[in-house]
Amino acid sequence: MLWKYNYHCPNCDHQLTNNNQIHFKVETEANESTHLYLSAVPGEYGYNSKDNLTLTNGDRIKFFCPSCNSNLQSKSHSEFIEVNMKVKEGILFEVFFSPVYGEQITYVMMEDELVKYHDDFFGEIEL
Repeated sequence: MLWKYNYHCPNCDHQLTNNNQIHFKVETEANESTHLYLSAVPGEYGYNSKDNLTLTNGDRIKFFCPSCNSNLQSKSHSEFIEVNMKVKEGILFEVFFSPVYGEQITYVMMEDELVKYHDDFFGEIEL
């Protein structure tokens, strides 16, 4: 399962995962800034925030690394947020998800192709 692995900033390699949550700095379309915590378990799409942020379906969020402040919008797939997932030493996958609240989509880059994540994802490949 993806939640067993650590997520990292693709720019500075800062570990974003802590206590089964992925930590981001975010900014809303209304220019509200706060720290947002997403579940590290794929398929769990809730969130927590430091400032009781309220999001509604369709809200577009800007995601930033809490360490280096880099914008995490993917350079190769600009409609997604990109983080790195380290599954073990030397094995890294790029993970992409939508910055639009309510769009429950997660992709993993596999051999230069975006593959939609599902429950038995890593049961199908050799690590």
